[in-house]
Amino acid sequence: MNSPNETETFITADGVKLAYRVDGEATAPPLLFMNSLGTDLRMWEPQAQYFSSRFQVIRYDTRGHGRSAVAPGPYSIEQLGADALALLDKLSIRQAHICGLSLGGLTAIWLAVHHPERLHSAIFANTAARIGTAEDWNARVKIIRGGGMPAVRETVLGRFF
Repeated sequence: MNSPNETETFITADGVKLAYRVDGEATAPPLLFMNSLGTDLRMWEPQAQYFSSRFQVIRYDTRGHGRSAVAPGPYSIEQLGADALALLDKLSIRQAHICGLSLGGLTAIWLAVHHPERLHSAIFANTAARIGTAEDWNARVKIIRGGGMPAVRETVLGRFF
């Protein structure tokens, strides 16, 4: 399989360049994967390999992640949902199965609430309608601004595993 950099494509959604990748046949049912905070579309590689024989697997880097642009923040879940819709529109997909993990799960919940007609089914993995408190997030932002994503690596991995 090619590396993601060799087969990624880009769209512009709300002025932000977003990287995405499609695997599988265009005629297969679409399955959109949405990544967690601090990851990129590569997190779904095993699932893409498995499901691309039966689905058109679509993965993208959430704004500010991977090869997608970092636009001035703060970002809202509504913006992230609009990015997902822009990608589906670009690919002429009226309705898709969706799966979001953590932050991607929040985006999936937003899509299910505000655009249920666009979803065939939805999986909300390791997520909730609200994750953490404002104080927790502000503390994490301060740490990241001081030391970048490596500064929170152990904390994030500890929560994942």
